[in-house]
Amino acid sequence: MPEPPVASVAPAEIDYDKLAELILSRLDPFFFLARSKLERQSLEACISSITNIVLAGSAAAGAFISAQGLGTWRRELRGHADFDMARRVMLGVYQLRNELRQVRSVFSPDSPDTRYERINDKASELDIVLLEAEALWGNRLHAAIRTLQDCVTSWRGQLRKHYRTIKKRVELSEQDYEKMDAILCGDEDDEFGQRIEEAVGEFETVLRPTLNARMAGRGEGGRL
Repeated sequence: MPEPPVASVAPAEIDYDKLAELILSRLDPFFFLARSKLERQSLEACISSITNIVLAGSAAAGAFISAQGLGTWRRELRGHADFDMARRVMLGVYQLRNELRQVRSVFSPDSPDTRYERINDKASELDIVLLEAEALWGNRLHAAIRTLQDCVTSWRGQLRKHYRTIKKRVELSEQDYEKMDAILCGDEDDEFGQRIEEAVGEFETVLRPTLNARMAGRGEGGRL
């Protein structure tokens, strides 16, 4: 009995282009996911860098603003100290000037001893303030102090001479008496009075700008 014929099966033709397209279509989501992760990582790194830059900039800006504020505060503090010292010095100078005017007045009811004590008290009070001013400003007021001290020394010297002439009954020349009277008695319009005013003016020349600048900032004009 003859064997039945065996059907021959020819291998099917393979379309490699379609196969490649199929494989790529299956792999593409994984490639897309991988690209997304890389992009996110890159984006996160970029954001982190920007954040660090912003934080660093904020810190630098904060430090700059703090430094500016500290500088302003220091200038304000120094300005207040200068103003307060200038005001105290001028107040002391004016008080001493007024005492000199009063003790030199021919209408003063005070005894020579009382006059001497009054000048000593005001001069001593001013000396303390001037020491503080020297600690703050150095020799800024040196010339003005010397001029005013010369006036006070002259007045004291003539008053001591007056004491000696009374106690020892020493006769002075007419010229000496005139010089004594010119310093011990008078007003702000005579020669010695003008010397005192000039001494006060030297203080004002140095300190008035400090006083006026501070008061102008407060809207108070140039008054003490």
